Amino acid sequence: MELIRTYIGENCEWISVDETSNSYGRYVTNFFVGKLHADSHGKHLFACKMLLEKMNYSTIGRFIKNHLRLL
Repeated sequence: MELIRTYIGENCEWISVDETSNSYGRYVTNFFVGKLHADSHGKHLFACKMLLEKMNYSTIGRFIKNHLRLL
């Protein structure tokens, strides 16, 4: 996390959340972050979570809220 924070620095950041299911039918959510700057290079996987409960707006919202606090 510290490396990502250092990379972003004082720049604005962008986030992307990807939700899918794996071959076992388990729900997987990925949280990506990157620096919103012309010289930025790529994205970083900030968090990945397998959800045991149903994937819906509530579970995804909690996942995003919790990880934005950490960022």
